[in-house]
Amino acid sequence: MLRSDESKKMTWEKIGLIYTNKGITKNLVTHSSNPLALSIDENIVRIYFSSRNIHKKSSVGSVDFDFLSLKVIKGSEKEVFTFIGGSKFFSDGISLGATYSTDDRHYVLFMGWSLDSENPWTGRIGRFEISNDYKWSLNPKNAIIDIDQTIDKLSLSYPFVLKEKKLFRMWYGSTVYFGLENDEMIHPMNYAISNDGINWKKCGLAFPIKKGKAQIFSRPQVVNDKNGYHMWFSFWSIGSSYRIGYAHSDNGCSWDIEYGKAEIDTSSTGWDSEMTCYPCVYDHKGTRYMFYCGNGYGKSGIGLAVMK
Repeated sequence: MLRSDESKKMTWEKIGLIYTNKGITKNLVTHSSNPLALSIDENIVRIYFSSRNIHKKSSVGSVDFDFLSLKVIKGSEKEVFTFIGGSKFFSDGISLGATYSTDDRHYVLFMGWSLDSENPWTGRIGRFEISNDYKWSLNPKNAIIDIDQTIDKLSLSYPFVLKEKKLFRMWYGSTVYFGLENDEMIHPMNYAISNDGINWKKCGLAFPIKKGKAQIFSRPQVVNDKNGYHMWFSFWSIGSSYRIGYAHSDNGCSWDIEYGKAEIDTSSTGWDSEMTCYPCVYDHKGTRYMFYCGNGYGKSGIGLAVMK
């Protein structure tokens, strides 16, 4: 567990809104959801995000962000990768999860959306490979984690992978129950491990839900440092909307969720006054930052916070 003096340091100071997608192409019309930061220069990161067309099908766009000025310096002129209709597992959209590397190759995991089932949607986890010139390609062509009849029966969502020596650890969302209304949905966090980053063994629940308090979890971000494992995530309670919560673990397996501590709450007015969600935690030159989304699941834009 965190000592009391360490826990007090786990607070975030909001810097503010840094980017709002006002329409780029016909496939990048609204939203800048699920930000994912990758380094492209000493002080510059490329923030990839999921954006929707007029039919609410999502593709990938990007902007370049400068840590010296704390501003976006360049935006997308075209899609990084576009959803593909038909029978593909991402026929109706792409939502970004996390990045990891192995054997000098760089990957991005994502949730592929399809609306071709009796459920509201079906999500599967796929993987892109990023070339040295930042071009994206599917690798492999099919989903690397699919639904099944035992652990993930309905749908999967945004994964995060932490590589530790020869072990890859993944946390991801899994739908247990859709319900008639969104606030009835049950969507816990599950856990999986792999020796190669390709073939995954599902281990079941990462931690239990608290029905009525926190029964939807998504978009985890995990950091391992001298104080243990830290996880930030979106969570949803009945009668509310997404907030960003925090959990701590000594071993990455048994988590202590602290809903009211290190949580990034909504502002009194403005772009994140209704919702905070989809965190992306990024360490830059000894300082920990978080890119995150606000109202409308990222429709209002991407903001930045710094850990104090």
